[in-house]
Amino acid sequence: MAQEVTVKIFASLFRWTRKPEVQVSLEGPISLRALLERLGIPEEEVAVIIRNGKQVKIDSEVEPGDTISLFPVIDGG
Repeated sequence: MAQEVTVKIFASLFRWTRKPEVQVSLEGPISLRALLERLGIPEEEVAVIIRNGKQVKIDSEVEPGDTISLFPVIDGG
């Protein structure tokens, strides 16, 4: 039975989803890399990933029921 992950999209990453928040159905745990791929967001564009309130690395797993926040690389100076 599929369950969902909530993915919150911030700043320039919005261009890939066109929505500030998306629901992704999962059959079970997947890697954050695989989740980004499903959303069409290039891995190199993501600087910070928060899973359920804690910063995690790209090789972490995502499970149904998680809330993921994605923040982009910030350019400028």
